Amino acid sequence: SEIFTKDFEVVDTIAPVIKLVGNPIVRLSQNDSYADSGYSISDNYYATISLKLDTLSNFISTANAGYFEIKYQAKDSSNNTGTSQTRMIHIGNNGIFGFEKSDKNFVIYPNPITLDYFYLQTEMKNFRINISDVLGKEIYQLTLNSDGKFQLPKTISNGIYIIGIVSNEVVLKKKITVLRTQ
Repeated sequence: SEIFTKDFEVVDTIAPVIKLVGNPIVRLSQNDSYADSGYSISDNYYATISLKLDTLSNFISTANAGYFEIKYQAKDSSNNTGTSQTRMIHIGNNGIFGFEKSDKNFVIYPNPITLDYFYLQTEMKNFRINISDVLGKEIYQLTLNSDGKFQLPKTISNGIYIIGIVSNEVVLKKKITVLRTQ
């Protein structure tokens, strides 16, 4: 009887899965101590110890007030890349933050909106988001996003608007200011 051998190559096309540990939104006062909660990581083929990890961040320390982002990226030996959700770090100047919060847990930041996106956080479920002009005319509806980051349409120019969360139980509205410099 003859023995045959055959070599084959495993082709991995699935990216590593990297998830944030802890809250994706962190609020601190200037000069507070902060240690990031980190991430969990898995891969369908390679051992996690063999993955190349990078931190994508503009966060340095809590010395300066502002809005900062941290996300993590993992690459396996087959060059598949996975990226975590973004963790937003808000550092308030003497405890004063640039966001609004109501008793209904509806948060918008930054406000004023100076970039092409903003974040919205709420504990509400099954709702829609709309943007209206100051006269109440709805000008845009937004699609819900898992990480709470929303792209502000280019058609919305600088000015004052009302953002609303509408559910079966309640309608919540807040004033937002758009001040894009680009």
